Amino acid sequence: MKGSLEERFWAKVQPEPNTGCWFWLGATVAGGYGHLGRGRREEGNIRAHCLSWEIAQGPIPAGLVLHHRCDVSSCCNPQHMVAISQSEHMRLHSTHKKGGDAYAVRQKARLTCSRGHVYDIQTTYYYYVKSEGYTSRRCRTCNREYLREHAEQINIRRRRSRAVVQKSHDHAVTSNVTRHRTPILPRNADDDRSGQVRG
Repeated sequence: MKGSLEERFWAKVQPEPNTGCWFWLGATVAGGYGHLGRGRREEGNIRAHCLSWEIAQGPIPAGLVLHHRCDVSSCCNPQHMVAISQSEHMRLHSTHKKGGDAYAVRQKARLTCSRGHVYDIQTTYYYYVKSEGYTSRRCRTCNREYLREHAEQINIRRRRSRAVVQKSHDHAVTSNVTRHRTPILPRNADDDRSGQVRG
């Protein structure tokens, strides 16, 4: 669909009169959040509710994220959003009793990782997933084990590659030596006659 980014945004928004939500009718990503392309491929995508906020309120304050007070991920009504810190945003999501992404709520409420390591300040770190627009957490112990195993796999592949290269090199050297070996020429007719014993 051609048109400016704002025009394409409004073409995919459907207000709901009872709740006041502006439902997004376009493409969505994990969690039900709407998104659309900025225009050119290299410009990437933007979340629909973030674009709605920028249209109405201006840029999102640095260090803050948008939280849906209506608990409807596809809602684009800027009056249903509030800019809060990421830690507060995660706390609110982990304490939600209804709506939202149930899987994300369950994951954020877990006290241990899949291998049984406790989530605490020393063993957990948080990172921002820019492509999806949310913050996730990871167990430091599991991450160290993953990096060690990944490094081992890389070393194994490198050793195999070196072995293949060395084998190819040895074969090339052997072929080259064979190809340049001095050939044994047959004796000519004169040599044969000169070697005969005369009776």
